[in-house]
Amino acid sequence: MAIRWKPLSIIVAAFSALILSLFIISKVILLDSFLRIEEEDARKNVQRVMDALSDNHAAFGRIASDYAAWDDSYDFIRTGDPKFISANLVDTTFANLKLNLVAFYDATGRRVFSKAFNLSSLRPVDVPEIFSPRLPLSSPLLRENPPENGGAAGLVLLPGGAMLIAARPILTSEKKGPSRDTLIMGRYLDPTEIKRIARTTHLSLEMRRYEDPGMPDDYRAARQALSQSAGILVRPVSGDSIAGYTVIRDLYGNPGLLVRVVSPRSIYLQGLATIRYFLLWFLSVSLLCGATAYCLMDKFLSARKKRMEGEKRYRAVVEQTSEGIILIDEKTGRITEANRAFH
Repeated sequence: MAIRWKPLSIIVAAFSALILSLFIISKVILLDSFLRIEEEDARKNVQRVMDALSDNHAAFGRIASDYAAWDDSYDFIRTGDPKFISANLVDTTFANLKLNLVAFYDATGRRVFSKAFNLSSLRPVDVPEIFSPRLPLSSPLLRENPPENGGAAGLVLLPGGAMLIAARPILTSEKKGPSRDTLIMGRYLDPTEIKRIARTTHLSLEMRRYEDPGMPDDYRAARQALSQSAGILVRPVSGDSIAGYTVIRDLYGNPGLLVRVVSPRSIYLQGLATIRYFLLWFLSVSLLCGATAYCLMDKFLSARKKRMEGEKRYRAVVEQTSEGIILIDEKTGRITEANRAFH
């Protein structure tokens, strides 16, 4: 029995070492490759959201440009004619264009007109304090608005939420000046707008103020990491989902919003399943090959054992007989063996 356990242990050790090597290779090479693909896919998802935000802001900017490059607006900033307001900036205009703010400033920074609107209640509300009756000429909303610059655009954090801002120089319908006057339009980046972007991109999207003291732990960790290295941060949030984080800076260049895009870990889970199936298949084949090898080796060793036992019995008979027995090599003619009778 012992002679059979020895080859069995050798076969088991060899296949165990091979399976362990394949497991390590699968973990280090294959699974890590799937993780890199997953991370790149998560980065692309974050970029898709940022592109959607950029497209949204660009479309909003075109609305501001249409109203700013208009003879009626050009005349209004100089005359202050209230008919322009009653004809063009009524509540339905705000509702149809999804505007939360419209403000006109002249070349000195004086506010000529402003109106804020709540799209949920469909009622006018107080104008945020940041759009004061007089803005300093150094304000980003005014200083970048010469016609050759095309205006300013960005994010402003207000008590009511984050607002997308588009500021455009007021020109004639032919886009001629001179003009140092500015039209400012604003739209809150509220939950409704965020859900719309999420539906457009087919992604799970969340945004929080960068300095929000009540943000969850994963946001805090991402904020800490992104404060040291700008760009997109990708981290698993569970075994089934992975999140990409990035920062949107406000109009003044400061961190404004922390964006999180959550994606299912379909690539990683598929890779994990593939590796498991491969290892299971290889284990099954290894067991089959090992069993076959053991059977063949056992058969060989059994035959060898029988031959050795036969030779042993033969030698015992030869040694115990009283007659002389010799064995001669037929090729060389030499005596190869003789029993005790010749001694």
